[in-house]
Amino acid sequence: MESAEFLASILQQGTLTDGAVERIAMALPPTKSEEQLNQVVTSSSQVLSQKQIRFISEFRIKFKDDQSFFVKKVNAVLRNYSQQHGVHYELHIICGVNPKVPEGPSVGPPKRNFKFEYSHINFLATAKAPNSAVTAPELFFAQCSNSNKGTRDGPSWCTPVSYSCIDNVRCFSCEFNGSKVVHPHDEEYCGYYKDFILMAHSKHGFKNDHVINYYHFNGDKMATLTEDFIYFDPNMDSKIAEMNPISSVAKELREWEGRIF
Repeated sequence: MESAEFLASILQQGTLTDGAVERIAMALPPTKSEEQLNQVVTSSSQVLSQKQIRFISEFRIKFKDDQSFFVKKVNAVLRNYSQQHGVHYELHIICGVNPKVPEGPSVGPPKRNFKFEYSHINFLATAKAPNSAVTAPELFFAQCSNSNKGTRDGPSWCTPVSYSCIDNVRCFSCEFNGSKVVHPHDEEYCGYYKDFILMAHSKHGFKNDHVINYYHFNGDKMATLTEDFIYFDPNMDSKIAEMNPISSVAKELREWEGRIF
């Protein structure tokens, strides 16, 4: 009997007996011995330079800080939305972030020195019904201030976008950065209008073809990604280490001065 069929027949019996557990263990493929595992494991110090070790460590710390920052921002706007609509929502998961959204037109993105006022965020939230029934998670869009001082420096808000489509509405900042964030079709947000008006009058510096090319380059590029540093594994990613010699940790981290999420 195939292993999958055998395990299925055991699980159908309900409660597992000691005998059933033993039979399952015998059906599973043998595991590697401790000696074999020791032969595979490679110390990061054998793969990475001291600068690479320091960079990855600081990069991971910054990523965790950014995670906490965005969770705090999303919980704040979701709490306001819940109060306004009389329905209690709880954050389920953040599934998309573009932290590089300027307040005005993005006439010169490379000249902004990594300073952006807003983030565009997609997240799933679950409404808690009065009878404690849990509904299916709902997709939301949020425009959140990147300031650490709360909402005083810029209005932050969120709205459901379950009936929106990523192809129905446009956002210059998200397209330029290759961020696949679903935006609301019935709300105005930064990047929704002014950039495209300037482009239509040839006063922007970027044409529509340029934006589309940047979208594909940033969204589908074959290069070292943020995740490569966050989840670096010396057993599997030695080639990444070879391709990314870190000459200056401070210089490399400066590129992520805004947010790396």
